[in-house]
Amino acid sequence: MLECEKFHLRESLGDTMKSFAIPAHQQGWIGLHIHQDVPAWVVGDYHRLRQIVVNLVNNAVKFTPAARSCWKSPGEDGTMYPWSAEG
Repeated sequence: MLECEKFHLRESLGDTMKSFAIPAHQQGWIGLHIHQDVPAWVVGDYHRLRQIVVNLVNNAVKFTPAARSCWKSPGEDGTMYPWSAEG
């Protein structure tokens, strides 16, 4: 079941990315870029979003030479905003 709670997106995902500090440092990369137009506060399932981001970044670390993963998410107006985790 999906949760529906308000959370600070950049702060929450920044905390999520800290769990990659050691493996990312060993590969010489880490970074999370969220488009400036994505709202700071969002309503949704933080734990599900965290799980998705962890899976995407893990795959980037394991399967790409440059350890880069890019994806897009819709804003409130339907605009697709780019996100990326890269080295």
